[in-house]
Amino acid sequence: MPDHARCSILAVAVLLLAAALGGCQPPAPAQIAAIPTTAPAPTSTADPSPTVAPTAADLPAPSPTPGASATLPPTHTPSPEPTATDGPTPTPSPTPTTPPLLAYTIEALAARQYGESDLLVQQELPSSLPFHQYVMEYRSDGMQVTGLAYVPFGEGPFPVVIVLHGYTSPAEYFRGFDAALLAETYALNGYAAIMPDYRGYMGTAGGPNPMRIPYAIDVLNLIGSLGTLDVLDETRVGVIGHSMGGGVATYVMVLAPEVDAVVLYGSMSADQAVNWAYIAETWSRYWMDRTAQVYGSPETHPELYAAISPVHYLDRVQMPVQIHHGDADTVVPVEWSRDLAGRLQQADVDVTYYEYPGAPHTFTGAELQLLRERTLSFFNQHVKRKNDPLF
Repeated sequence: MPDHARCSILAVAVLLLAAALGGCQPPAPAQIAAIPTTAPAPTSTADPSPTVAPTAADLPAPSPTPGASATLPPTHTPSPEPTATDGPTPTPSPTPTTPPLLAYTIEALAARQYGESDLLVQQELPSSLPFHQYVMEYRSDGMQVTGLAYVPFGEGPFPVVIVLHGYTSPAEYFRGFDAALLAETYALNGYAAIMPDYRGYMGTAGGPNPMRIPYAIDVLNLIGSLGTLDVLDETRVGVIGHSMGGGVATYVMVLAPEVDAVVLYGSMSADQAVNWAYIAETWSRYWMDRTAQVYGSPETHPELYAAISPVHYLDRVQMPVQIHHGDADTVVPVEWSRDLAGRLQQADVDVTYYEYPGAPHTFTGAELQLLRERTLSFFNQHVKRKNDPLF
């Protein structure tokens, strides 16, 4: 563990900013080729009912480019890159005696207990697909968090894949946004696929959201609540995150050793100083200057920024990791995934990196199909068939 990530945490005054992460508009919920299954080709059936007022501008939706292939993971130092921020605009206030954002350092998050409540089914939605669709809820930091779950027919318990969506404004969000197409693939192949909405979405309570780390707390509480539903096998769990959801998944990667496999897809940086710098340089310097008045910046609090960044804690990673990124991504730089893959290799983590020539931030067509196949195979090996001597 690098000394600079831990040495000065208690001496540091404040953490950083209000959230950062690139969004992505999902491809139209077109038909999916089953992999392999005799079930009919699935289509997205997310509930399109946004209920929360927007708090940030959306990122432009990238346009698709076909053709994907695997490459070896080169190591590069990423240059900063983008995203919108959501949550209330911070209002400058006097520096508190006890820096409240110290609660979001990796060490502080690791010391917490997760699984605040049972995972409950609110309702079952009508579905023409060969699996149940449920709206679920649980508690995180005392707040209600909701989500959508696709659960195969049968008794279970089923292995679980948690699918983490990328950014869109709460006003434009709908359940299954940026997640349903992948979730359908896993549900058709014997997994319970759970898509958490995160706090502040679908009419739930929000609040301060520095670097969107509270979303990671929501996911960790979800993981801790899986064992409260008999249909879910909490001993076999995989996580996949896209864009902002990939950034959230980097926290799962270093904080949830009970998770069996993690996939990052067009992910935000695991270094919050890099995320901060990109937003300041390419999105809104004004926003970041206002944020710095409340939370500080990497320049004023470098040790604290290091302490909240998963990239400095890769020695904590215990599960295999798979990374996917298109080299034509204009939302999140491909260099970030190259760099992380190289760092994970140096940390002796079992990591596989796939780069997709000409592919944008959100995959469609051949790239999406290849992503499905590769991630399904990865989860089959490390989640579904875990501890099976035949595999």
